[in-house]
Order: sequence, then C-alpha cells, then structure tokens
Amino acid sequence: LIFNNGVRQEGQQWGSEHAPEIDPFVATKLTVLKGAASIRYGSDAIGGVVLVEPAALRTKPGLGGEINLVGATNNRMGIVSGILDGAVKKVPGLAWRLQGTVRRGGNARTPNYWLENTGLAEGNFSATVGYTRPSFGGEVYYSQFNTRLGIFTGTHAESIADIEAAIARKVPLTRSYFSYDIRRPYQQVAHGLFKASAYKVFSNYSRLDVVFALQRNVREEYDFQSLTARTNPELYLRLISHTLDVIYRHRAAGNYSGTVGFNGITQGNVREFQMLIPNFRNYGGGGFYMGKYVLPKVTFEGGLRY
Repeated sequence: LIFNNGVRQEGQQWGSEHAPEIDPFVATKLTVLKGAASIRYGSDAIGGVVLVEPAALRTKPGLGGEINLVGATNNRMGIVSGILDGAVKKVPGLAWRLQGTVRRGGNARTPNYWLENTGLAEGNFSATVGYTRPSFGGEVYYSQFNTRLGIFTGTHAESIADIEAAIARKVPLTRSYFSYDIRRPYQQVAHGLFKASAYKVFSNYSRLDVVFALQRNVREEYDFQSLTARTNPELYLRLISHTLDVIYRHRAAGNYSGTVGFNGITQGNVREFQMLIPNFRNYGGGGFYMGKYVLPKVTFEGGLRY
C-alpha cells in the first residue's frame, strides 16, 4: 500500500504499466513500515506500507525555492521541476508551498532501431497552505497529476499468431525514426488529490489527528487507429474516492504508548465504452488499536484491527 502525503493512493493500478500517479519530485522522504504498525492503514497493508512524504513547510519567515533540471539521451527527454515556498512573517505559523513539474520524452531507442510511438508527456502541480501552532494546526493540500504515454505501435496484434510472429522477428515491421509525437495507441491519465487535515495536542500531551481526502482518477485508453477515425477512447474509467482517518495517540505511561483510530473509505467507479471493469460503489471502514512497549534493548509492538 502506498500513502502519498498522508493519503492512501487510490487509482486504476491493475497493470505493470499503471505506475502510481505521484510526481517523484514532490517526495523528499520515503519510509517503509512493516510489522504491527501497518494495521493502522488497513487490511491491504498487511505486507507493509510505503510512505511518500514531502518536506515539512517552512517554519521561519522568508522565501525559498528549488529547481531541478534532468536530461536523458535515449529518448531525448527533458524534465523541469520547481518548488517555491514561504512563511508569512505577520502571521506566525502560516506557511505555503507551490510545486510543478513538466516532463517530455520522444521515441525510445534500442541498440538497433527506434521504437515507434513510445513518447511521453507529463505535467503536474501541487499547492499547500498550512497553519502550525504548538497545540493545534491544520493543512490544505491539492495536487494534479497528468500524463500521456505512447504505446509501441509494434505491439498491436489481432491474434496469437501475430504475437508469435512479432516475437520471432529480429526487427519490428514498424518504422524506425525519432519523434515527440504521441498517436494511437496511447494512455492518458489524470489524478487529482484534495486533502484537508487538522491536529490538536492536549494538555496531557496526547494528540488527535483528522485527515479527509478526495481523489479523482480518470484513465483513458486509446486503441490502434484503424481506417475509421475515432475521437473517443476505447476504455474510460473514472474512480472517485473519499477517505477519512481519525487517529488518537494517548499519553505515554512510562515505557508504554498506544494509538487508537478509525479509517473510512467510499468509492464509486464509472466506466464508459468498453466493459472491462463494471460500475461499482464500495464502502469500507476499520477500527484499530496499537501498543508499543520500549525497553533499552527490546521493543514489543502489537495491534488489533477490525
């Protein structure tokens, strides 16, 4: 399970080419959780959790930024990514961040030929506003991920015999050339994430965190262009997900600390054109408790979830 900025990533991820819709330039920290701590995140996190976390918002008044430039020779890809953040001097604790990435690549090349229609075009942005005080605070975050991925024209086949013949060839029948153009077949994906979170630290040092998130994932897949021109995708899927997490960490008692919480989710899937995944609505919820007892050389950790 992948958590992006404190929100479980929900998208149409059921194929090897369906990578998580996350801009890698947003992340400054990756954490892998194993063991009893993973029950906090749900039954599908039994094998562990990957936390993708951005940098903390600026705490001292001022303005700063970062620019990343990346180039690749194989497909002549270029990437530009920038971050601008600041903290408001007149309102202590108020901070913000803007981030954006543009990525463009052309046809990929093997040692002997170019792969037709394997370019990519990607544009992402995110914005964050947060207010932090010692005893309370909150944050509002929005991100948009958009990508178009060309699919190698030589993979188009009408039968098993076509596939076997293509594998047997030393060189594909497709043309070998370089271009940034992306034509059918291709995939187009858009993923929007809205998150609102708040926390409260009580006088006994216990803490309450509440996180609400809305995700809208749209995947369009366009098949090989035939003689009849088409403008609609062959496959269209739209997944809307709402999640709510309420976490309470009670005051530590000596070497023992514990956390109790609730996770809720509701999803709706809408499909058009071809019937690959049916329309559905999904509801889920879970409550859990985790405890940890720390000794100088040994840590005991356990949890229960329903």
